Amino acid sequence: MRRTIRAGLLLLPLLLPVACASAPRAARYSPESFRGTWSGPAFAVNSIGDGEVIQTLKITVDADGVVRGTMGWTAAVDLKGHEADGDVTSSHEESVLGLASFTQGSLALVETEENGTLLARLLPDGTLEVLRTQPGTKPVVSFALLSRASK
Repeated sequence: MRRTIRAGLLLLPLLLPVACASAPRAARYSPESFRGTWSGPAFAVNSIGDGEVIQTLKITVDADGVVRGTMGWTAAVDLKGHEADGDVTSSHEESVLGLASFTQGSLALVETEENGTLLARLLPDGTLEVLRTQPGTKPVVSFALLSRASK
C-alpha cells in the first residue's frame, strides 16, 4: 500500500501541469461586455468596388455566450453592395448568430441569410474590431472599428 502511495506521489509532479493546463481559464469578460449596439466606420471591398461604409452591430448575449442580433451597413460614399437576392443596394441589414468567448473577449458570428462570417474582438480601448468575410459570386471583405453606441 505504501509503495502505491509513494509511486503516486512521484507521478504527481508529472501530472500536475497537465491537470492545470486543462483547467478552465477564468472569464475576463461577461455578456455585458458585448451586449448592445456598436457602430463605426469600416472599409469594404466587394465585387462592385471598394470604399467606406458605416457598420452597425446590434447584439444580445446570454450567460452561455450565445449571440443573436443584426449586422448592417450603409455606404458612406458611392459604394454599392448586394442584397441576398442579388439586387444592388447602398445599405443592407441581416440577422447574425454566434458565440462569445468570455476568456478571449471575442465573437464568432455567421450571417443567417448569406454565407458571411464575422470575427470580432474587444480592444483595450473599448472598441470592437470586426473582420467580415463573405465568399462566393458576390464576395465581400470589410474591416471595422466599432464603438459602443448603447448597452
